[in-house]
Amino acid sequence: GLAAILFDRFGYVTQVTRDAEYLLGRDLIISGRELKSKRHDETLRIRKRMHAVINEKWLGPDPETIGPIFVQRDGARPLCIRIQRLGGNVPDFFAHSIGVCLVDDLQSSAAVGPENLRRHFGLTPRQAMIASRLCEGQTLREIADDARLSYETVRSHLRAIFEKTDTKRQSELVSLAGRIASRNER
Repeated sequence: GLAAILFDRFGYVTQVTRDAEYLLGRDLIISGRELKSKRHDETLRIRKRMHAVINEKWLGPDPETIGPIFVQRDGARPLCIRIQRLGGNVPDFFAHSIGVCLVDDLQSSAAVGPENLRRHFGLTPRQAMIASRLCEGQTLREIADDARLSYETVRSHLRAIFEKTDTKRQSELVSLAGRIASRNER
């Protein structure tokens, strides 16, 4: 149920889930085993983030290597890409894939407002706001700053959201919310 594009230690695409294939097209493509946007600056950000995940930079608090990348689309809301490392701190040179690009279609996620999340999962108003903003592509740090909350408070709310939604990662939560939105559109 996740739109995921896995890549190896060289930054080459190794596997694409069916949901991710659906999102590939004019604006986001795989060419020569590389994930690319039709806009050069977005492609450079994707490459930079993938390479940061591949090497030791992913451990550091470099703002260039955290947060989502947005791929702009004509006539639609952007695609949101979150790039993460798979496994532990030490790269496994024999592993098929070392990282993953989780792709969210903000067009479908947009329909899931806080009120809808509250009703569906029994979230508190604050939890629903945080979940909704995650679906819009905001980072936990941005949500904390905007809501004038501490980062740790937002993380505590996120843990409660995970428990109520039976998810374990932000990407799973966003994907779940997207599925709920697409069901509500029908």
